[in-house]
Amino acid sequence: MPSTPKELAIATQNAHILAFDNLREISPSMSDTLCMVATKGAIAGRALYTDAEETEIKLHGAVMLNGIHPFISEPDLVQRCLIIDPVKIKDQNRKTESELLEELDAALPSIMHELLNLTAKILDALPKVTCTRTERMMDFMKWLAALEQVEGISYPVYQDLYSEYVTAGQMNILQENLLATALMEFIQNQPNKKWTGTPANLLQELNISANHQNYRDRDWPQNSIALAKRLKPLEHALSTQGIHLESTRGKERTITVTFSED
Repeated sequence: MPSTPKELAIATQNAHILAFDNLREISPSMSDTLCMVATKGAIAGRALYTDAEETEIKLHGAVMLNGIHPFISEPDLVQRCLIIDPVKIKDQNRKTESELLEELDAALPSIMHELLNLTAKILDALPKVTCTRTERMMDFMKWLAALEQVEGISYPVYQDLYSEYVTAGQMNILQENLLATALMEFIQNQPNKKWTGTPANLLQELNISANHQNYRDRDWPQNSIALAKRLKPLEHALSTQGIHLESTRGKERTITVTFSED
């Protein structure tokens, strides 16, 4: 994994697909950069051997991330990923690299033929399809809708599966977050599944309801300002689980938290 956004941007310009293996964690800044890689962005900087001229490197490409640890920790990156848990290879089915390459070389022509043929059909259907589900990666969702049409599927099988994967991924992120898990437990125990108050009131309630020493953990907000800042990036992930946050400003800021199972 490159250490800077610029290095990653350069790498995307020189490969059809990037693959990073044995990942243990991704820093918040690199996670933000990977979000830009998925949905397209650019990095600007000073052109070489100049004082005032600017150069721009496009940040867009396909990336594969692999690892046995839960290395994706940011909700916005989860929304841009298709997470696959491969089946474990049985010991008796393991093969050497040379055996795998030999089988791939033999199968590659037919694989490419089928992929290119399917892609051509999808591109032909793409302008005419309408998505029945909406996700942040709408272009990908539309591609899935076109695939369903090409395969003669009359209901949104692939779209539904992708939405389920995204929702499950958001839940995994929330379960790894101390504040999110405390908030989910708190609101589900409230009368009418609704609570309104100031950020300071909410932090006090969470400190009490958590029933453990979370508030001494460095990942736990120590004041109302920190609470508001940490809730903001969790809003969409929480909404996928039926928990909605609404902030209003008057003489003092208030937060309304509601839970709906619909």
